[in-house]
Amino acid sequence: MAVLNLNQIWLKIKIKLGKLKRQSDFIVNWLITSKKINFNTYVIHITAFVKYPWFIPSQQSSEEGPLPTVIIFSSNPNVIIQGMPIEQGNLKEKWCSYFNAPIWYYKTAVDFVQRIQLPNSVMKLKLEGKIFYTTCTENKCLQSEEFQFQVEI
Repeated sequence: MAVLNLNQIWLKIKIKLGKLKRQSDFIVNWLITSKKINFNTYVIHITAFVKYPWFIPSQQSSEEGPLPTVIIFSSNPNVIIQGMPIEQGNLKEKWCSYFNAPIWYYKTAVDFVQRIQLPNSVMKLKLEGKIFYTTCTENKCLQSEEFQFQVEI
């Protein structure tokens, strides 16, 4: 039988801890895709898949409720962002006793669709951004998270 010294045990613990993810990583899975719709116009689909019984707030959440979902694209001189992302999904609204306020949210899934335009004829491009979101249930919300993404156009 092999005997481990304290340094080996500590190294194994650090490796296991390094593999642990944030709790919300198990609650929301993100899928980021792009689709060309004409010569220089694309849509970016930022899709959240949310596990039951959790939900994520809409971008238009009230100030009294959980923090809204926010999508920020990194500055890129080859990309023109056209407006705000459009939410596609089953938007729910209800009174939340936890916040003592109305909330707008998505359970199961939501697709944030962002239209972009490329002013120049760029062959390949990577668009980067961040999503700031909160996951909640009827009784609690986890600390807000940041998800960084990159999508090829």
